[in-house]
Amino acid sequence: MFQPVSIYLGLRYAFYASKDRFISFISVSALLGLMLGVSILLTVCSVMNGFNETLHTQLSAQIQHIEVRPASDISPDFKTISDQIKSFKAIKSIAPFLKLQIILNHDAQMVPAYLIGIRASDFEHFNIPWVKDFKPFSIILDTQTRAHLHTDSTTPITVVVPNHEPSMLTFTPRFKRFKPLDVVFKAAQYQPTTAYIRLQDAQRLQGNQPEWGGLSINLYHADQAPRIALELQNQLGPDWWVSDWSSRFQNFFKAIAMQKTMMALVLSLLICMAVFTLLSSLVMMVNDKQTEIAMMRTLGMPKSRIVLIFITQGMSIGLLGIMLGIGLGYFLSHHVDGLTHFFEHLLGRKLVSADVYWVDTLPSRFLVSDAYTIAVYTAMLCLISTVYPGYKAACLSPTDVLRAHR
Repeated sequence: MFQPVSIYLGLRYAFYASKDRFISFISVSALLGLMLGVSILLTVCSVMNGFNETLHTQLSAQIQHIEVRPASDISPDFKTISDQIKSFKAIKSIAPFLKLQIILNHDAQMVPAYLIGIRASDFEHFNIPWVKDFKPFSIILDTQTRAHLHTDSTTPITVVVPNHEPSMLTFTPRFKRFKPLDVVFKAAQYQPTTAYIRLQDAQRLQGNQPEWGGLSINLYHADQAPRIALELQNQLGPDWWVSDWSSRFQNFFKAIAMQKTMMALVLSLLICMAVFTLLSSLVMMVNDKQTEIAMMRTLGMPKSRIVLIFITQGMSIGLLGIMLGIGLGYFLSHHVDGLTHFFEHLLGRKLVSADVYWVDTLPSRFLVSDAYTIAVYTAMLCLISTVYPGYKAACLSPTDVLRAHR
């Protein structure tokens, strides 16, 4: 079968053992380095993708998707405004709420928190377990807050509410005793501390005005929140302030994306080191094949064909390393959680703690776009690394080389 001489020689130099075993060792090291660099980078990107997707899913399941609040201190009729909003078929449920900034106090322990007044019929809307006796001045606390305050369902706690008088320049605190309900309720760690009371009690703490501070909206599909929020804002006008859950946590997800980018940049140095090893092996191959290069130049092979030989050699090693790296990265991405559990069992300690990372497993999501980007980036570096060895080989003087090896 016909094969161009330059490509044939490049493949021969790449995959046939050299007489100098050290050169062969360097070539194999470059291949393994590229494979490991690509696989590690791809695995880390997959883990970051899975981490981002898991947090995205948890957030959308635990918080309300859209909030509608009046831009001023007006308190319009709830039924009127909710009827306008219900015209959107994507909306699953609507609930009024009243949010206050407070301090929870018990047994010399103080916790700043948001106090949200809700109706007894809206427990499911706010992802709270159903409570049978939601009596006046009872309060629902999550498990972590109750543990921090050292309280239980038999011990009342004090709610401290700033009371701002229009004629004064200071905040005079108001105190009210609430009884915690015996509810097992675990809040999301990435949300501020939140407690829930009856809407009527929140109105009394606020001074009976306004009757409600906003509307909480849940959708059938959380990913539609930005679009629905924009449409609601256009329909309700400037008198209302509409926000969706993704905009409230946009800095959080931007931080995760930035972390993925920085980790990718750092781990890409592994690929750069492997490319430098490839460059070294090509330079040593040029020095080892000086006589053959001189003979080919004497027989009339143009310089461009000489350059193509070493481009073929370098790219052959590089592309093979990339393909093996993507294959290994794909395998690791789909088994990283199992490998994590194996090392946890081997070391006898927890490597992924929900108290630190908000997840107790190592999620992973393999994206073809990540594999494509890493492959193109690595291939470009490999191509650049072949330029100098090819140029050096093409510039060899056949006369000087043959005279030196005579």
